[in-house]
Amino acid sequence: HKGQWLPLDPPDDGSATLGGVAATGLGGAQSFGYGTPRQFVLGMKVVLGDGRIIKAGGGVVKNVAGYDLCKLFVGSYGTLGLITELTVKLRPVPESQATLIVSGKTTDIVLRAARALLSKQFFPVALELLSQPLAGRLGIDSRSTGPILLIRFAGSGAMVAAQLESAREWFSGEKLVAATCAEDARLWQTLAALPYRPEHQLIWRAGVKPSEMPALLLALEQHFASERQDLMWQASLGAGRLRVFYDEAITEAVSARPALETIRSMARATGGSFVMEKAPEQIQRELDATSNAASLSKLTSRVKQQLDPAGTFRP
Repeated sequence: HKGQWLPLDPPDDGSATLGGVAATGLGGAQSFGYGTPRQFVLGMKVVLGDGRIIKAGGGVVKNVAGYDLCKLFVGSYGTLGLITELTVKLRPVPESQATLIVSGKTTDIVLRAARALLSKQFFPVALELLSQPLAGRLGIDSRSTGPILLIRFAGSGAMVAAQLESAREWFSGEKLVAATCAEDARLWQTLAALPYRPEHQLIWRAGVKPSEMPALLLALEQHFASERQDLMWQASLGAGRLRVFYDEAITEAVSARPALETIRSMARATGGSFVMEKAPEQIQRELDATSNAASLSKLTSRVKQQLDPAGTFRP
């Protein structure tokens, strides 16, 4: 509206609401360049479990003196109160957006190229690594045996064109294939809607520091070696987020549980998180739906006790 927009791209099939996005606090691929919902919420009204309505934050940037309750409620999944009103900050709509699709022979080769890219004068808003099977689901045609790297640039037309051309030349020098995506907007919309596709019967997400992502991907490939050719995963290299999707046929094998426990332990050991976003009942019983660091769990329990002692809003 009037050249302004809210640059959030959370998991969404077109049904997400602004309140729901704030409640989950989930960012998408472009959170690397723009940030997460928590960074865009300036103020809100919340209904607590006892019926009281509280107001947090305000209508301008840098409006908080003392505790910033907005950041507490954003990402609380509605367990502390119901968000009924939001004030958010906007950004100018970029003049141009374009995506470069890069392919290589192995995960290690593409990862090293992505890290090298960030050390140079490139400023992508999204840097996503997709397994070959998942790239195929998105209609990305590649003859490479390794994962696919998606790099999105946004800004003025001249800047985006210059970044694309420079990146293509650089990847060519690294012996990697790079091509511009013909349907930029559709690609990212489809990527955001992936968690809602009905064929995905099990979805889990791990969050770690971006520097820990290579080790996490290595563990993923080692522990799921038998399903490596079919495994569908998406790694947000800039945000440190790994999401793995399973179709029904793969989900039937509960043998995945030991590997899931290993990944969960790795995430927790580095202060990260592990969340089962969608799972069959049997796996849900055997693994916690959410697994965060023990100290964080204690802290959230204390906050819950203060804001909703009666447990009106249950997790």
